[in-house]
Amino acid sequence: MNKCYVLCLTLLVTFCLVSSASAKCAANYTLAECGPLCPPACGMVTCLALKCEKDKRCYCTGGYSFSRKYNRCVKNQDCER
Repeated sequence: MNKCYVLCLTLLVTFCLVSSASAKCAANYTLAECGPLCPPACGMVTCLALKCEKDKRCYCTGGYSFSRKYNRCVKNQDCER
């Protein structure tokens, strides 16, 4: 096999794996008072956004949810219900 072909195939597989993890993450919502929750499987270490806007989603580390009251990620047990 050509080295370029192998490299391109490796990059494509990596991209597909990352894309599928993101899709699972984006579909995982929490309660109405809190924004979307990013499960640990997504591999995200920190909050990607500290504010939810109309057409955007924000994500927090596993075990945390976005609190509209505090405008940041908080532990799930601290998320107002």
